[in-house]
Amino acid sequence: MKKLAAFLALSLLTGAAWAESRITAVPSTTTSLSATARLNFAVNVPRVLYLRVGDAGATINTVNFNVGLSGSLATLPVSDQVFSGALPPALGTITATDNYGCTGTRVYPIKICPVVNLAAITLTGTVGTAYSQSVTASGGTGPYTYALTTGTLPGGLTLNGTTGAISGTPNVEISSTVNVTATDANGCTGTRSYTLAMSCPPITVNPVSVPVGLVGSAYTSTTFTATGGTAPYQYTVIAGTLPAGLTLTTAGVLSGTPTTSNGAGVSITVQARDAFNCLGTRAYTIKICPVISLSPTTLTTPLVGRPYSNTVTAAGGASPYVYAIVSGSLPAGLSLNTSTGVISGAATSATAATFTLQATDANACPASRAYTVVIAPSLTIGNLVWRDDNNNGLRDVGEPGLDGVTVQLFRTTDNYIGNGDDVQVGSNIVTAGGGLYSFSSLAAGKYFVRLPSVPAGYTMSSGVPVWT
Repeated sequence: MKKLAAFLALSLLTGAAWAESRITAVPSTTTSLSATARLNFAVNVPRVLYLRVGDAGATINTVNFNVGLSGSLATLPVSDQVFSGALPPALGTITATDNYGCTGTRVYPIKICPVVNLAAITLTGTVGTAYSQSVTASGGTGPYTYALTTGTLPGGLTLNGTTGAISGTPNVEISSTVNVTATDANGCTGTRSYTLAMSCPPITVNPVSVPVGLVGSAYTSTTFTATGGTAPYQYTVIAGTLPAGLTLTTAGVLSGTPTTSNGAGVSITVQARDAFNCLGTRAYTIKICPVISLSPTTLTTPLVGRPYSNTVTAAGGASPYVYAIVSGSLPAGLSLNTSTGVISGAATSATAATFTLQATDANACPASRAYTVVIAPSLTIGNLVWRDDNNNGLRDVGEPGLDGVTVQLFRTTDNYIGNGDDVQVGSNIVTAGGGLYSFSSLAAGKYFVRLPSVPAGYTMSSGVPVWT
């Protein structure tokens, strides 16, 4: 059911005031009308009667009011008049009659407007991305004009009064409610409320992670970038503190020379702000490592077939360390203890090896050193104890080897035997197989062979050191 509202004004013959009548009406059909009129006196009122019905072709009859009036204008009584009848042509006449039979008449233009509807539009947009939606009217007579009657469009958007297009590039994140009124060719209007919500796009900050720094060394310059918003971007640290010696420019360049290590690192959050103040952030951990040293600078020389052990030690970082070969390989037969840094084993080949050994501390800070190991060939000293029948120190034909004789090998650092620097190499060997013995896997050096005792009935015939 639709209510009909109208403002009526007429001039009474008995006074200078204007009478105002408000009509509330309910159409029973498209051709009849039932209404109640309440008359009041007023000075200024409209001169046109506007009605709105479901049938755009409906009209209203001339309506006559018989109103009994008495007293001064300030105390005139209010009278309700009920009227009904067929809907008339576009002009209606209203007549007022006072208590003395005096009448006043006015002719009113009557405009019957259709219901003007405004269509729905997409209400959401993205800051920095072009937005365009058209408000379209229907139900009236084209062409239409469009206007904002309340509210303000989001920044960057405008309404085209001719086409109804709301367009532009939103420049702020906001939700704004506006009323748009469409007016058709006959001046009939329709209004609709729209709430336009402009949101910032998701902005991604890159890279995913940043390099590890080293105290006293120039930091690997890193440039932050952002995607998803509108360039240019500005970058700032909004949480945490950069390590001492590092700075971040508004252009997103992280650089400097770290002055202090920071253990497992510090956490910071970098924010990117685009041209429309839309934001994106990413959290980072920046670690500055201490200078870690590895010793020794060179490794001792392994001998083929001989037991070998050498320890690489890390210092300057946080214990414990983990050791690893990160390039190249150890000599065949040798292995690395990753917990202690001990390289041990027995070389099986005289082939030299080049490798890089890395130590990583408890905070995952690394240090490395390159080594080249040359393998010394295995030397052998031997090989016979015999019975020197003619005591000439040489083995002659027919002089037999002696089994069961204990032989010792000593190494000396000078050319003298028995002066305190002699060191036995390996274990005692007992001759066998016709007086044979052999000391193998020896490094180059000065050695001599000693018989700690001789079999009963024999004496030592010579004792000259064997130099190798």
